[in-house]
Amino acid sequence: MDIFDVFVHQNLQRQIAETRREGAKTDDLVDELVTRMERLETVNAALWSLLKQKLDLSDDEMKGAIRLTRERAHTAPSCPACGRKLLVRNAPNCSWCGESLIG
Repeated sequence: MDIFDVFVHQNLQRQIAETRREGAKTDDLVDELVTRMERLETVNAALWSLLKQKLDLSDDEMKGAIRLTRERAHTAPSCPACGRKLLVRNAPNCSWCGESLIG
C-alpha cells in the first residue's frame, strides 16, 4: 500500500463516519416526526369527540369539512416569508412562521 492508498483509505473512512452521523441525525428526526404525528392524532381524535358531543355533528359532516379544507388548501396563497400554504386566508399573521401578512 503506497501513500496514495493510505490517503484514499483515510478519506473514505472520514466519509463513512460522516454518513453514519447524518444517518443518526435522520433517524432522530424521523423519531421526532413520529412522536409529533402521534400527538396530533390524539389531539385530533379528542377534538372530534368533543365536537360530536357538544355540537351533535356526524362523521359525514366531518368528512365533508375535511374534503372542503383539502380543496381549499390547493388554492390557498403561500406565505411570502416561509412559502407554506396559509391556513387562514385573512389572518394577520402566518400560522406557520408568524410573519405579518398585513401590508
